[in-house]
Amino acid sequence: MQLITKKNYIPVVCIVYTCYVLFKLISETMFWKMKDTYYEGNLLQGFVWIALGIALLGLSGKLSEWPLWLVILLQYGILIGLAMGSTWVSGQFQELASTAYRDEFRSVSIPYAVIAAVYYGKCYYELKKSNEILRELNENSGS
Repeated sequence: MQLITKKNYIPVVCIVYTCYVLFKLISETMFWKMKDTYYEGNLLQGFVWIALGIALLGLSGKLSEWPLWLVILLQYGILIGLAMGSTWVSGQFQELASTAYRDEFRSVSIPYAVIAAVYYGKCYYELKKSNEILRELNENSGS
């Protein structure tokens, strides 16, 4: 079952990114009481990670022969590897904060975990619904 396709990829990225930005704005204003000093760069980077994460989730339909735990681990490993790699490359050109890797890990892992949980939850729900319809069809055809 593939919920993310070429046709709905851009709208899904836009919706998720909008939710991400709204959460970032609200949490910084209401809870953290601080402003992000690298606002533009972090928002652009957030868009890239969200777009890549959703693209990786969209590939899960093509990996349906593999165990789900392996697909999830592979998707997360690729995403976090690219995030840590980009942080390392960035560190070659500029000085990084002492918490740069931890911050990048959190800023990629937390949104990805939420998005993946929603995605795989929706997949589970759709599969369960499909199985119920098939069961009803089998019951009705046998009568």
